[in-house]
Amino acid sequence: TQALDIGAMSVFFYTFREREELLDLFEIICGARLTSNYYRVGGVDADLPKEFITRLYKFLDTFEKNIGEYNTLLETNRIWLARTKNIAVITGEDAINFGVSGPSLRGSGVDYDLRKYEPYGVYDQVEWSVPVGTNGDVYDRYWIRIEEMRESSKIIRQCLDRLPAGKILTDDHKITFPDKGKVMHNMETLIHHFLLVSRDSRFLQEILTGTETPRELGFYIV
Repeated sequence: TQALDIGAMSVFFYTFREREELLDLFEIICGARLTSNYYRVGGVDADLPKEFITRLYKFLDTFEKNIGEYNTLLETNRIWLARTKNIAVITGEDAINFGVSGPSLRGSGVDYDLRKYEPYGVYDQVEWSVPVGTNGDVYDRYWIRIEEMRESSKIIRQCLDRLPAGKILTDDHKITFPDKGKVMHNMETLIHHFLLVSRDSRFLQEILTGTETPRELGFYIV
């Protein structure tokens, strides 16, 4: 949208092509394009359809080629370059002092990515690189995002290649909700559901953790 705002309109409409394909993939696994609902405590709602995996591989093949197309549309646009290079420079020191995070922080030359240095999920089991800028200007913050799309594609491919077969939900019934269809027809199942949502689970009193998003999404649980 930044490109759209400062006079480089074409790339915005090109990227909507890929956006629509991604929303189609969301719809395949959960039935909704924007209001996606797939993850569950202890697993996921349903197994991935074979169609999803096939189409995701196909999307990645196209997407990886098109990233260069997006880049070319902007790199050859004099207006874009004039309005991004050496504009709004933030030094690494200032970025840290201001609490800048995510791609903007790395655009200022600070090599820090939560997924790499405080890994969660499977980020420590796949190979990928952390793009880091040098000038701290608008252009570097844009370049970081272009490179991170390439790195994200690499991560997704590795995850697909290593996707294990097996159960989609943990067998630990102390944390997983029973099947909704059984709750209204079986007293023990209804009690199980009631206890999960009403009892005082003994966790740590306070937990704070972050995930790598453009503004570092923080989760604070009391």
